[in-house]
Amino acid sequence: MSSPSISGLLADLRNGSPGAPEQLFARIYDELRRLAHVVRGNGAPATLNTTALVHEAYLHLQPSEDLEIENKKHFFRLAARALMGLTNLILTATEGEAVVSSRFQGFEPWKGDIFTKRNGALIAMETGAAIAYSLNKLQDRGRFFIAPNEEVYEGQVIGENNRADDMALNVTKTKKLSNMRSAGADEKMVLAPPVRMSLEQAMEYVGKDEYVEVTPHHIRLRKILLKETERKREKKSP
Repeated sequence: MSSPSISGLLADLRNGSPGAPEQLFARIYDELRRLAHVVRGNGAPATLNTTALVHEAYLHLQPSEDLEIENKKHFFRLAARALMGLTNLILTATEGEAVVSSRFQGFEPWKGDIFTKRNGALIAMETGAAIAYSLNKLQDRGRFFIAPNEEVYEGQVIGENNRADDMALNVTKTKKLSNMRSAGADEKMVLAPPVRMSLEQAMEYVGKDEYVEVTPHHIRLRKILLKETERKREKKSP
């Protein structure tokens, strides 16, 4: 995710914009945290391969951290802003056999933008209720964030694509009814359970062209530009 430029923040400071001093300080200096990652269980001595995935994640988020290894404990120095969503990544890499904690360690010059990898989004093409028939036919496209009969709207992010680019899908399409019958036409549908994100996970996952939408009952992702034609136009513009 990109950060505002220093020149822009200086202009905001001169104009007396609220919060400009704090944003400028955060843009020049990084708050450093010392993160302790402890692996538990019988597999702890043999976690080098597993923790290597975590190390790569840390290196990807903050290439200038200082790494120490003491038996089963792993210590990292990294920017506080790089901690967003990192606990879930560590727990996934260690199959839940990890305890993660951090503490303040000081300030250092800003380390640069944090770049994360993510596949493309599956986007709702139409507004309406998601149909199990459509979800079943589209399961090979990726993993869904919605369940059957859940209301969706155009431009809502309803899943993650298996590929790097975004894809618009119509999950409100119903099965056509006719008098024609064929063997195996009405096979039983088996849908994978939808992925449900917490607020922290959604904030970590959201792309630069997306919003996190929080309501009393739902946490959803949506594109800033809801219309597919507008997104294509924006992508083509210089």
